Amino acid sequence: MKKQLSFSLLLSSVQCYLSPEATVREADEQSRPGAALGLEQLEENTFYHFDADFALALSCGIEDLALEEANGRLLAGYQEFSEWSAHRERYLQLGATIDQVEVIASGPAPSRVRRVQFHKNRKNGCREYRLLLYEGQRVQALFVGRQINECSEPEEKQFFGFFSFTPALIAKFGHEFADLAAGRASSLREFARQAAIDHAGKQMAREFARQKEQLEQAMRRLQLDGKRYCAGQFALDLEKGLSELYQWKTRMPEILARAEGTGADTRGRASGGH
Repeated sequence: MKKQLSFSLLLSSVQCYLSPEATVREADEQSRPGAALGLEQLEENTFYHFDADFALALSCGIEDLALEEANGRLLAGYQEFSEWSAHRERYLQLGATIDQVEVIASGPAPSRVRRVQFHKNRKNGCREYRLLLYEGQRVQALFVGRQINECSEPEEKQFFGFFSFTPALIAKFGHEFADLAAGRASSLREFARQAAIDHAGKQMAREFARQKEQLEQAMRRLQLDGKRYCAGQFALDLEKGLSELYQWKTRMPEILARAEGTGADTRGRASGGH
């Protein structure tokens, strides 16, 4: 129920910040961008391709949740402090409203802002990410994206990422992002892990759909062409399909092991681009 309320509140707020040009696209099982989607079509814990406008709108929506709740902790990960400077006035309001506000970024730190803590991205480990994380008493929300195009202009950047209202996942990202910024970690492993799960889930969904279609065709053949397509052949085709699905039992641990090791296969650098 809390998640449904959080999602509803976020969608309502994000809508206010979306420009007519803002775009989010589905990401297939190979991280390639697909069709453009409407805000109401998005689901939490699912990876998408966001342009800079859409990523900013999601971040502002989460900040609005924090302002509405008026408690808890907000962690903002910007790629550069210069990008954060455009939102200085908003963070003055956030600092005066909620318990704890932290900003992590690269580059020269800005001048002091009351009740806002600035943390330097010491080894630039977080530089390719954009993150907005809020942990309140009633509501928790996260948006995290990795830049996937070679571009330094903030308004032209593209991100591969997701949003979530899952408290345990949000807390984990908060710890890992802080560790990465402080140089205590070499990668954002949970991002790679979630991307691997998303990829595998989409692959399985496609495989299930294919097997379902083949099963329906086999059933029709059994009904209408029983002389040439007997029950024995149907059983063989069914067993073949089930054996292909059963392979996921061993594939999933291998996929997660690779993601938790280096994350090299889940960077989301789509070959097709936008």
